[in-house]
Amino acid sequence: MTPEQDPAKPSTPGVVVALQIIDNLELGGAQRLLATLASQYPAKQGLPILSLDDGEPPFLPILQAAGARVAMLAGLKLWHPLSIPRLVWVLRGRAEHVIHIHLTYATILGAPAARIAGKRVAISLHNARTVAGTNLRARVLRGLETFCLRHFADRIIFVGANVERANHARIGGTPGITVPNVIPAPPALDPVDRALIRRANGAGPKDVVVIATGRLSPQKDPLLLIRAFAAAQAKVENLVLWMVGDGALRREAEALAASLLPSGDPTNARIRFLGARDDVPRLLPAADIFALSSLWEGLPVALLEAMAAGLSIACTRVGDIPEFLPEDAALIVQPGDETGFAGALARLAEDPALRQTLSTQALDAVAAHCDVDGWKKTLEQIYAELA
Repeated sequence: MTPEQDPAKPSTPGVVVALQIIDNLELGGAQRLLATLASQYPAKQGLPILSLDDGEPPFLPILQAAGARVAMLAGLKLWHPLSIPRLVWVLRGRAEHVIHIHLTYATILGAPAARIAGKRVAISLHNARTVAGTNLRARVLRGLETFCLRHFADRIIFVGANVERANHARIGGTPGITVPNVIPAPPALDPVDRALIRRANGAGPKDVVVIATGRLSPQKDPLLLIRAFAAAQAKVENLVLWMVGDGALRREAEALAASLLPSGDPTNARIRFLGARDDVPRLLPAADIFALSSLWEGLPVALLEAMAAGLSIACTRVGDIPEFLPEDAALIVQPGDETGFAGALARLAEDPALRQTLSTQALDAVAAHCDVDGWKKTLEQIYAELA
């Protein structure tokens, strides 16, 4: 990629368009937020995005369909001494005056490079715990990220109140602001399409489908979800689980599912690993229950999407969830509570009236998070203040 590529060309006088820099274009909440933001810009303009990863990532076509102008910078390594100078050279060739950075690796590489290149820097924190683990590598990453938040950022954007509380001490004197996540209104799904999607993914008309969307990583605790589902399915035989996503724990998760719910016929498997998908907005309303078993979160976009799709929710009490999801809008259990999660799934599967009640309450609760235009204007105001 040459530094002249993909300059921002604001179509509205006075509107500042920021270059978005992100670790990668895998399927995740931060990437979905960028797709939401990209959809708000005119097609001829396009939101400029720079991914610090190359290849053919699964979220690339989604961003391109939303009108984003995506560039990918291949070969950057966190510990390579030339990575930051190379990124500085690229950013100096860009027209944008404001850089908005997402996720840890992009922060560590992008924040100092942007500052050296003479840009103003906003950094979004998407999680209460931005770096998982307590080993030496995790401590070094967290330390480097904290240093960048304090010394190379002009504004920190927290995606929820709990994320702000968890990370406020890390930002030092850098000004911070909380801008809660949003989601666009979900597309309608007619009954015929719903039935076709269910059949294509191994669910019959009488099955109750549980769906989980997200990385198969320790944070999301997919192994607990599989064990809890197996316990619930022993009580409610017509339960089906769709695991949507990929990650480091996929092989272990598949092996666990096979050991708990063996099936001679793979087409009758109760747990389906659907992998990384670009049609999550269509899969959600084809399911009945959304499951989120995370050990920690910020304000999870996946949960907001499920609520807006009208699903009943079984989730853990983590991050900002208790603050925006009322007790009467979901079955909420403590993180790591396998028995409690199994009970929640079984209860929802057995009680269609409860599912409908929780769905209605969840739709009411998520309405405040569907103001995409207001959210975009808040970001643009931040960019304007920095520029």
